[in-house]
Amino acid sequence: MTTDDFIAMTRRVIAKDGFDGYLPTLVLPARRHIAALEGVPPGVDVEAAAKKWANAKAGADEDYFLAFKIDPVHFKVIARRDGIEEERISAAEAG
Repeated sequence: MTTDDFIAMTRRVIAKDGFDGYLPTLVLPARRHIAALEGVPPGVDVEAAAKKWANAKAGADEDYFLAFKIDPVHFKVIARRDGIEEERISAAEAG
C-alpha cells in the first residue's frame, strides 16, 4: 500500500460514511489490521492523541498509515514506512 492508496481508501470510507464523525484511523499493513480511535475527549489535541496511539499500537519499527480529521473538509495522513515518516494533508472529497 502506498500513501496515495491509503488516501484513496480513506476518501471512499468518507464518501460512504460521511466526514462529520470521522475517527482517527490506523492501518497496520503487515498485520492487515485496521483500528479506529474512539473517545478522544473534547479539548484534547486530536493529532497528538492519534500519533501517541499509533506509535503505541505499531511500536518502534512497524510500518503504519494514520488518518485523522483536521478541519471540516481536510484530513491529515501520517505514513511511516521503513522508519521514515511522511505527512500529507488531503481534502476529504476528491476534487
